[in-house]
Amino acid sequence: MRGRLDVEMNKVTVVSVLPAIVDLSSLDLGVWIHGFVQRNRLDEDVHVYALVDMYAKCGEIGKAKLLFEEMNEKDTSSWNALINGYGVNGCAKEALEVFAAMLREGFEPNEITMTSVLSACNHCGLVEEGRRCFKEMERFGIVPQIEHYGCMIDLLGRVGYLDEAENLIFCVVALSVASSV
Repeated sequence: MRGRLDVEMNKVTVVSVLPAIVDLSSLDLGVWIHGFVQRNRLDEDVHVYALVDMYAKCGEIGKAKLLFEEMNEKDTSSWNALINGYGVNGCAKEALEVFAAMLREGFEPNEITMTSVLSACNHCGLVEEGRRCFKEMERFGIVPQIEHYGCMIDLLGRVGYLDEAENLIFCVVALSVASSV
């Protein structure tokens, strides 16, 4: 596409390409795309959280955090990108700190936020924190979905709380049966 004179990259192209860059773990191409965004002054048009997500998932969590901090306007998606980024990089305590900052700044978590938080707890074996966050979902008006239960079951199983994990599985099955009736 870059080699054709009659085709020009725009904000839609950039946002579409970033997930592929993550899948390929092509940080060099991601850095080039970020430079393209800056050179063409697309910073305001491109959802910067997509760049935060790309850097984090490519292992550059420091760069992701810096980009997040430089954002003029944050939204739940940008917070989610940083929380998830810390989680996938094995930095659960940092993910929980960002989650706490998100709440302090008045942003409402959504289902994706809670999946990212629970997943971070799961990756690092933070059982009590995971339990607390799972219970807090109700306070935020979020009904746990299969992803949330999956994170909790995996967390409990990894640390050897097999009876509790099994009980949670039975709850999920019971809820599933009840909702299908």
